[in-house]
Amino acid sequence: LQQQNHVQEQSALEYITNGRRRLIGRLQNLPLIVENLFQRKVLHEEEVSQIQAEVDRFDQTRKILDWVSARGEAACYELLTILDITKKRTLGDADLQFRNEGTFSYTPLVLDTDVHSS
Repeated sequence: LQQQNHVQEQSALEYITNGRRRLIGRLQNLPLIVENLFQRKVLHEEEVSQIQAEVDRFDQTRKILDWVSARGEAACYELLTILDITKKRTLGDADLQFRNEGTFSYTPLVLDTDVHSS
């Protein structure tokens, strides 16, 4: 038997799903994340209001992750891109490499999710 050594690739949705517990515990500066998701049309005004109405930061984070995940791959990609761009303010000392059963890393720029046609 020949063993193959390779990095396991994940979609953005899988990455959010697999890293959910860590994201809930580590995301900071939620207003910045929510504003960016709103500007990128991932979240609607009503959803932003519902997130802001939550008192608990963890509940706010759960709502964000639930809505983004429900919107699929492109929305998850947008969230990961936002986190990558704003990581000093939104992730602190944490990074976007989650280690669960295997080694996972995510590079947001790998995916082409441009849905705008010229």
